[in-house]
Amino acid sequence: VELLKSACSFGKVVLVTLARAPWVSESCKNFYVSVGRLINQLKVPIVYAQEGIQVDYNKSQMSSDEEIERFWSTVKGKAIARECRQFYSQYEGQSWKNVISIGDSDFERLGTQSAMEDYMKERGIEQDGQLVDVGGHMYKVRTKTFKMVDEPTIEELTVEVEMLKAWLPLMVKLDSSFDVNLNNADDPEVLQSIEKTLRGEKSH
Repeated sequence: VELLKSACSFGKVVLVTLARAPWVSESCKNFYVSVGRLINQLKVPIVYAQEGIQVDYNKSQMSSDEEIERFWSTVKGKAIARECRQFYSQYEGQSWKNVISIGDSDFERLGTQSAMEDYMKERGIEQDGQLVDVGGHMYKVRTKTFKMVDEPTIEELTVEVEMLKAWLPLMVKLDSSFDVNLNNADDPEVLQSIEKTLRGEKSH
């Protein structure tokens, strides 16, 4: 609850999932009543990435895990791109500036990176995290992806939430892009390196 409140205080929050509706609301009703109530109070949009599109998924025809990963990353990336376009079209000339993806799979991580890369290609922006002049318009696109632990235990998830509560302000304020992976977070050196990255310090 505190993490969701904190995230919403910093900017627009959208929940994007590959699950089928109404998985989020049903899960909240059964396991996280206070979180579900807060999602409604804060009017946090829940986006089911498979809704409204033709999902042609045939696992037997995909020859590798990489193809499966690419498929679902694309589905999620398209949903993320739609939400970014909607948010960053509130006034004429508005550009994508600060997009943060937090999740426990590579689907949203790769999907976000792909969506941002497509946006930059459309605008003729060659590098993210840098202030660039394209046709007289100044752009600085910050792509921030934070990959959490795969299939965490309750104990790991609790620790992750505490980390995110401490690190979220740093993620928002950092004036550059980052790609962080928590899968090796049991290593103190990895945690120290992540902390330095989010503080904008160079690791040696």
